[in-house]
Order: sequence, then C-alpha cells, then structure tokens
Amino acid sequence: MCSTNDDPFPNDEHDTGTKVDAVRFGFQSNRRQIWVHWFLAILIGVSLRLTTLPEAMTASEQGQQDVGVGVATHYTRETSFLISFGFSKALSNLCVGWISDAYDRKTPHAVGWGAGIVLATLLLFSNSSSNTSSSNSSTWSDYLVADVFLGVQQGLTWTTNIFMLMDMMPENRALGSAISNGTGYFASSLASYGGALLSARDAFIGVWVCSVLGLALSLG
Repeated sequence: MCSTNDDPFPNDEHDTGTKVDAVRFGFQSNRRQIWVHWFLAILIGVSLRLTTLPEAMTASEQGQQDVGVGVATHYTRETSFLISFGFSKALSNLCVGWISDAYDRKTPHAVGWGAGIVLATLLLFSNSSSNTSSSNSSTWSDYLVADVFLGVQQGLTWTTNIFMLMDMMPENRALGSAISNGTGYFASSLASYGGALLSARDAFIGVWVCSVLGLALSLG
C-alpha cells in the first residue's frame, strides 16, 4: 500500500508545475519587456504622424493648384493617400493573427518595422526627386505607393505590440491594450506639433530612425 507521503503522480504533476513556473506573467515579472513595448508604441505613433503630416501638407498645396478641377476630383486628390494606407492596414490587421499563429509574435513585428524602413526610404527618395523636378504628380504617386508600406507597418507593428502586451498580462489584458493604444496615440499627437516644425525631409528621416530602432528592439 502507498503511504500518505507517496506521490501518486511522481512525474506528471511536478513536471507540469515546473513548466508553468518557468513562464511568468504580470507587470512585475515582465516590467522590462513592458517598458520596451511601451517605447515601441511611442515609435509607432511618431512614425505614423511624421509620415502623414508632410503628406497632408503636400495634399493641401497641390489642392490649391487645382484650378478648374471639380470639387469631387479635388477632394479625391487630397484624401487618396488615406485610401491606400487604410486598405493595406486593414489587410495587415487581417493577416497578423494568422502570421502570429503560424510563426510567432516577433516575426510580424519585425516584418512591420522592415516595411517602415522601406517606407522611409521611398519617402526620402521621393522628396529628393521632387526638389529637382517641378512635377507634383510623380511625388504624389510616390506617396500613394509609400502609404501601402505605411499601412503594413502600422497594421503589423501596432497589432502585434498589443498582442504581446496582452500575452504578458493575461489577467489584465485591458491594461496591456490601453498601454499600447494610449501611448501610441499620445505620442502621435505630440509628434503633430513637432512635425509641423520640421521639413518633409527631416520628418522622413525621423521615420527612418524610428523604424531602425523599432527593428533592432523587436529582434533583441
């Protein structure tokens, strides 16, 4: 007969306990990673605003040159960059869950920041080309293409950032979502003021710096 001190599950129970104890959840156990993702949310918000603000200013300037153009055409030109951005971001949001399940959280996060580097490079190239050309149409076409990468960057990085914060705090998922969204949009609003003081080239360099930092932190 077994004594009261005998373990009826000598292997399974203790092994399971060891595996569970190896994964720590909550703010205190993951505060370093939470601070990293808090900073990443700042980079996401800043890169969004430093991209769209110069584009919106360019749209306004181009709209003022639309003499003899219908109201509908004028409005479409001023908002077309939002269409390419919104469409690609929507598709990215749909795909990010599948990518995370098929691989891991880090993969779509890194891909998103890689798209941000491509975005910033396209914007800088377009800006340098516009300085040597009097045509605004080519610059605007470049913005439309670049905003496809902006949608991918925002959709992948921001969504996975929320996922990872919620993973680290399963008992307080709302706080994880609030940290990412609240920080990102607050940083975006502050960047609106700072971005208005920068030239388009300086703003796009800022997007490039944010993307490189984001990629380094996501791979770290």
